[in-house]
Amino acid sequence: MIDNILKDHLLRCPKCNSELDYNNDEIIECSNNLCDNQYPIINEVPTFIDSTPKSSRGFEYQWKKRLNGNFEIDTLYGKDEKEEYSQFFRHLKITSNDIENKNILDAGCGSARMLRLLSEKHNANFIGIDLSSSLYDAESIKSINLIRGDLLKLPFKDNCFDFIFSGGVLHHTGNPQRAFKNLVKALRPKGKIYIWLYSIEQGIFGKVRLILPKIYKVPHSILYLVCWLLACPIYLGGLLLIKYHTFSEIKFKLFDHLSPKYRSVHSENEVLKWFGENSLINIEVIISQETGGIGILGEKV
Repeated sequence: MIDNILKDHLLRCPKCNSELDYNNDEIIECSNNLCDNQYPIINEVPTFIDSTPKSSRGFEYQWKKRLNGNFEIDTLYGKDEKEEYSQFFRHLKITSNDIENKNILDAGCGSARMLRLLSEKHNANFIGIDLSSSLYDAESIKSINLIRGDLLKLPFKDNCFDFIFSGGVLHHTGNPQRAFKNLVKALRPKGKIYIWLYSIEQGIFGKVRLILPKIYKVPHSILYLVCWLLACPIYLGGLLLIKYHTFSEIKFKLFDHLSPKYRSVHSENEVLKWFGENSLINIEVIISQETGGIGILGEKV
């Protein structure tokens, strides 16, 4: 599959924007002699960053912890595989036929579960990008390309994706507006992009973060125990209010909110403005800010 993305000329050097040469199974080289950067391929994952930024290492810990059987197992953020599969189509407002033989990017793919679910039923070029080294531990699937890279220094050419999905990622970049602009550049004309971000209408997990704004500085092993303790009253309160969420889901979401350094919140009007500034059309609010998150869809002219 690495051969396919290079053959299709999807990748570029994130430092100078030049073409990349694939010389062997271990190294990708920049074709610009003045740049001459080299990028390793580790466990079939082209790698465009030297290490996970300190601000995002909590997610690396989180995904590896989940892979080892901690946090949620059968669900992810409370959603089972059927729900995660169907929400991809609902949020982009497309049908399963629309993605056949298309280039699809999951920007901030985490465990790459959604891409795996899609690849099991559809023939398309599925690509996921994430900062975490946990990508090296992901199950190798021939129909999925995983890229380790930064949304603020995107290693993709302009106008190469038909659909881009980014759920719960941009608000952790430190500059979500710039990351969004980069993604729009990578979107083909008439392509669709859907993003979901935390809203200014904070839910219970966001309120915990407001109370503990510097909690991300705590060592991850200790933070994991803190999340376990905090999950107890939230879980019991949910039972009393008949708002049932599993204990593992609550613990996972708490860690998701408390571990990253960057965790911005946004209003619908603010994010709609981003879409307008990037000349997107057919803009639609799919999930309103009252839910604690904002989901917005747009199409490139």
